[in-house]
Amino acid sequence: MRLWQTASKESNDWSSCGVSEFGMDPAPGINKQCWCEPKPDYMPNRCADEGEDCLCKGTVLFGIKKSILSPGKIADFDEFIEEEWAAEYINNTNSVACVSATFNGADPLPNGDKQCYCDNDKKSIDQASVIASKKFWKGQMLEEDALRQLTFTNQEVADADEQLATFTSTVISTNSEKIPVTTGKCSTCTTTEIDEVYQKSKKTLTASKTAR
Repeated sequence: MRLWQTASKESNDWSSCGVSEFGMDPAPGINKQCWCEPKPDYMPNRCADEGEDCLCKGTVLFGIKKSILSPGKIADFDEFIEEEWAAEYINNTNSVACVSATFNGADPLPNGDKQCYCDNDKKSIDQASVIASKKFWKGQMLEEDALRQLTFTNQEVADADEQLATFTSTVISTNSEKIPVTTGKCSTCTTTEIDEVYQKSKKTLTASKTAR
């Protein structure tokens, strides 16, 4: 960390080491010198934890927070991008909520801690990757909806089977040849179900008479 006042500028060519070149004097009355440092590689910045607002003017990414490689630490962008993530462009606002709803319901880590990264210059994630991400999560959510519907339907079938199991027809032959019929506890029987029970009762009664 620098503990003194400095002036800096980006340059791809020779530069003069003087106040006129930098537009300011960081240390008036003191002899100065210049240093050249390689420009750091561009990297999206971590902008928010889940539930917070992310300040960004480019592409926001939503994914894991806790490092898998280094337990107890926060995942840096290189690790973050290797796991599942969702992305969204920020067009009309500089601030967006770091929540699943911002990414059309996508949840890269259900019940896990998540965070957001901001690719301000849209250099790390191209448009094709953002579109592919959206299609992937849309497909995932459609599949989950289908599985929920299948589970619901299977439960309905199981309930119907249980209801039909209680809808019994019992023919009891007595000395007075009275034939009482018990129809169980079915309270929502269809005409077809009632007819099926009636036909079974007739067959049972016929078999009983034949046996005598």
